[in-house]
Amino acid sequence: MLKPSEKMLAKLAENNEPIDYSIDSIPLDFANQSQYSDPDLEQLFTEDRARTLYIYKINNLVKTKQKPTLNYSQNSVKIGFINKDEYIKITGYEISDFNFKLQVQQNTTVQDNSTSYVMIDEKDILINNISKQDKAFLETLDLKIISINEPISEDNKNECYIIEEYKRPYTPDGVDIIKSTHLVKVTDFKWKNQNSIHLVLQKSLSEDTVFTGVEIKYPKSMLFGNIKCWGNINGVYSYPSSIIENANLVPLLSMPIETNPNVRIFQYWFTESFLPWSIAKNYQGKDILDLINKSGLRLVLLNYLTYSYNYDRKFQGAKYNEKGNPTNKAAELRQQFEGQKPEDVIDGLFENWKLDNITSINENVFKRFKQIIYMLSNYTYSKYAINKGYNDDVKLFSPYYFELISNPREVETGYWEFENCKVQLNSSYFNFSGRTSIIPEPINYWMEFYANDKPFKEVNNRWYFVIWLGDKNYDWKIVKFQNNIEVNKGQIIDNTGDFTLNLTWAVDSFDLTIYAPRAFKSWYWRLVNKEKIKAVYRWNNDSEPDTPIIDPKTGQITNWNLKLENNINSNDNNEIKVTVKNKDISENKVYQLEANYFNWLSITNELETNNIPSLIPAEIKLSDGEYGKYLTNLIISNYKIEKYLNYFSQWYKLLYSKADWMNIAKKLVEDNIKITFDDKLFILNQIEISGIWSYGNYDITIFTEKEKINIYNLKLFNKNNEKISLIKLEM
Repeated sequence: MLKPSEKMLAKLAENNEPIDYSIDSIPLDFANQSQYSDPDLEQLFTEDRARTLYIYKINNLVKTKQKPTLNYSQNSVKIGFINKDEYIKITGYEISDFNFKLQVQQNTTVQDNSTSYVMIDEKDILINNISKQDKAFLETLDLKIISINEPISEDNKNECYIIEEYKRPYTPDGVDIIKSTHLVKVTDFKWKNQNSIHLVLQKSLSEDTVFTGVEIKYPKSMLFGNIKCWGNINGVYSYPSSIIENANLVPLLSMPIETNPNVRIFQYWFTESFLPWSIAKNYQGKDILDLINKSGLRLVLLNYLTYSYNYDRKFQGAKYNEKGNPTNKAAELRQQFEGQKPEDVIDGLFENWKLDNITSINENVFKRFKQIIYMLSNYTYSKYAINKGYNDDVKLFSPYYFELISNPREVETGYWEFENCKVQLNSSYFNFSGRTSIIPEPINYWMEFYANDKPFKEVNNRWYFVIWLGDKNYDWKIVKFQNNIEVNKGQIIDNTGDFTLNLTWAVDSFDLTIYAPRAFKSWYWRLVNKEKIKAVYRWNNDSEPDTPIIDPKTGQITNWNLKLENNINSNDNNEIKVTVKNKDISENKVYQLEANYFNWLSITNELETNNIPSLIPAEIKLSDGEYGKYLTNLIISNYKIEKYLNYFSQWYKLLYSKADWMNIAKKLVEDNIKITFDDKLFILNQIEISGIWSYGNYDITIFTEKEKINIYNLKLFNKNNEKISLIKLEM
């Protein structure tokens, strides 16, 4: 039987009102119960129950007025920051000599709705006499943890306890009363099967701290979605562009086919839909026909282009006799398309070739032809082209594609024919440079001006050309001159017969004037409607251009006569150099196509499967959201980009589990990524990471202008649920 001490009885007698105590969550009314029993509270405060408590506050990364909170979900992890120098040290008394509890943890995965019971570590501790200063620290409305018998350190931080509940019954001033706490081990304090809080021994930063970037070490199996670092940018809660510094953000079109019980990914770019990189990279301004030099197949490809081009021009030159019979090639070709789908007519060319060359069907040339058509999807109708052709969806569905640089020749009025098929390799995701066979871009700085622009108001030393006509019986002329002298009374620029082209002062600026001295007539540029002065152009560059060539009968420019850029090739081996276009991992780029804009879906909390109706190129289209849900990214060093491209169109394997994928990824990818922000970021409070096959250990370093903060040994995502594809680190 417990008996009250004399000291305790004396304290009770001093108060007129009965005092209620709470021990182990059981209310004890000592004033009433003492008549039945004699509890001796001093037995709860014995030396063997005494524990030295080091109590710390859990802070946010940046110290603000907002109190830290604990958010638990399958898609979030709380990062708590502990200032080791800010704590109180008091004595508490553990009244639960040994206590464990089986806690219900309901699984949240679709494939596993079972209920688990796990053992958690809990303690009940009483606190008796503490100073006013310690009491004030303890009773602030902050999240707190307790390290028992030793200060917190990197070695013991996961052995600490979070204060789940603290109770101090109401008492009059001056009365010291027993306070109770219920503690749960920090690694056990979580909801369902979610992530526990991760502690970092780091002082909170001030609100004016400027964050400049992050570095993340991650599992090599990861196919990245995005990394977004949320905070304050110019007073707005947002995330900055996050630019990769140490490697390349290399895209990969990944299609989840299975998510239950584990994720399996269909890697579309590993199919043989388009030419392998080892072949495609050789065609930079080169005729692709030499790749299919087999029994007339070259002519089939040229006819694919010829038929598609004339069909798209609606056979405008078609002519017929009085009986309605075609009298030229355009009309004859049009007749073949009547009542037919264009892709059926055009693919008939290839089908007929196959019938005539039945023994060649199993040869590589047969496959290469279809791959070329696929890569020329923007120039021909075909079931082998993306979305039946003549659209540019291929620019996003394929890692690289061909631009047709050959032009057809008008062999008859209104009928155009391709005689070669020169192509240039291009990509929406990669830059290609370094081969001398690449057709250089012409330098064109010509800009058209109009009379209202008043281009001659000031001397600017620029070169101009004017297309002008003296008399209707004369030919159109083009003249080039430099605007490099101060004109007082006028300057003759050109002459033809009895007509001169002058630069003269008119109203408030210099104007072009055609003057006929014998007829005493003048025509001002600002007043004539192209019947005398067809066009005026200025060369917006310091160099001197060549004069364009015109048709003297019409005045139309037939050849701009442009100089070509010097094709600088610093690669001694004449090898193509590949770089990536996008280095921003914070968001998916919006791609501009000819007729629309497109943005690949961002990876959300859980992966969705692709219910792909078909992988036949003719049925693939961007407007169908089931195709290519996720454009994922690998982090690859500069010297491994071509090694990565060599996996395309090779049929190594198409359907991958995480274990299968690791065999490829471990040879290619880097295991850390360094990111810099393109804007000043303040009050960083969340890092959002999305990806596929992302479970594992992470090390994160956060950089500011003055210091860096290390967060080591983070266990992120869920090894038992690969569908989880996004994690938010709450800071």
